[in-house]
Amino acid sequence: MRPAKIAALCSGLGFPGLGYLFIGQRLRGWIVIGLSTACLIALLMAAMEAARPIADAILAGELQPDFSSILGAVHDAKGKAMRAARGAVWGLVILWLFSTVDGYRLGRRLERDAARGDSA
Repeated sequence: MRPAKIAALCSGLGFPGLGYLFIGQRLRGWIVIGLSTACLIALLMAAMEAARPIADAILAGELQPDFSSILGAVHDAKGKAMRAARGAVWGLVILWLFSTVDGYRLGRRLERDAARGDSA
């Protein structure tokens, strides 16, 4: 399989930044992996912050522990945690798309350079 396809698959199906590591772009790869990990951590922290009041309400007996009640409480949850979660998701999506497309582009460049070197 060609390096461009492998780089795109690693970043697209694996984790953002893995494709860069495959094609030798280590610094770029570790930067994208670090940023993606930070987005995932922010997403998990925001989810936990939004879930804490719901769990407290269930334990206090103010909220029934059934699916529809919990789903309604999740939809009603607004504020800082939900904005942070939305930002983290967008950041992760952008990093995922960027690393997939850019990894493919850089892989194609490596293929062209290798083809030029073989023909020379």
